[in-house]
Amino acid sequence: MAHKNAHRIELGRLLAHWRGRAGLSPAAVEAELGWHAGKLSRVENGGRKAAKTELETLVRLYGIPPGREAEQVLALGALARKNEAPARVADFAQTYVALLRQADEVSYYDTELVPALAQTEQTARAILKPHPDVEQRVADRMRRQSLLTRPEPLELRIVLGEAALFRELATSAENPSGVEILRGQLEHLIELGTLPNVRIQVLPFKAGFHRSLGVGFTMLRVPSSDDKSPIERVYIEGITDGTYIHDPAEIVEYDDIFGELQRLALDEAQSVNILRRRIQQLTEESDDYRGVRAVEEVNQNTG
Repeated sequence: MAHKNAHRIELGRLLAHWRGRAGLSPAAVEAELGWHAGKLSRVENGGRKAAKTELETLVRLYGIPPGREAEQVLALGALARKNEAPARVADFAQTYVALLRQADEVSYYDTELVPALAQTEQTARAILKPHPDVEQRVADRMRRQSLLTRPEPLELRIVLGEAALFRELATSAENPSGVEILRGQLEHLIELGTLPNVRIQVLPFKAGFHRSLGVGFTMLRVPSSDDKSPIERVYIEGITDGTYIHDPAEIVEYDDIFGELQRLALDEAQSVNILRRRIQQLTEESDDYRGVRAVEEVNQNTG
């Protein structure tokens, strides 16, 4: 199945939003721009590019406020005119990956899921194993992690709930390496946190109430090529779809919430300490498991 350019889909949704607020019909807009019938529908559905001059006309026609909001439409239009290969992710996440590739800053919070940018290959494979093209998806996910080590690396801020330190991706009955996968993941988080552009904090169980209980989210900032306002989005991923928030007031609220989470979380040094303690626990559990298995094998061989 052919994939539409994810930035065009994002731009189309944004333009449809502003057209609705302006109270204009598709026919009225097409008449104003001299477009043939149906062209606006294709632009709003992400199936067609819009030239810079056309977007500038739409900004004026829709009454999009000058400054940040108008600049974001034009910046997104510039990204939408580029051709990019689709990522091996769910269709609803294509826009997220397209934004991620261009972003200079990402802030991530979840109670128990390590973000893809910080996953080990083993963790990614355990998560993606239901997909028939699991190996291609894992390879694609690992390649995207180069965003953290490129010449001008992505700034990544992670607040991870303490539950993530206990989430084994396979039970011992199904996969004896479940503990090892988790231990390797936690060791990788410590190593990743040594990068100057990565900040990892653990939100402990005892942190208490906060406004994002039960809601994980990712904030992305994409710089503008002409030093104007960046594109900022909040992405919330569900099981079968994803939500993209672009309203500036809502984005400010999510930014405030992320700051609150950072203040409630352990600092970086304390987070490393709790990760190390959990790794030690997992090592002891793994040793105990191997000891039990060895006894069982001896009993089977002598029984």
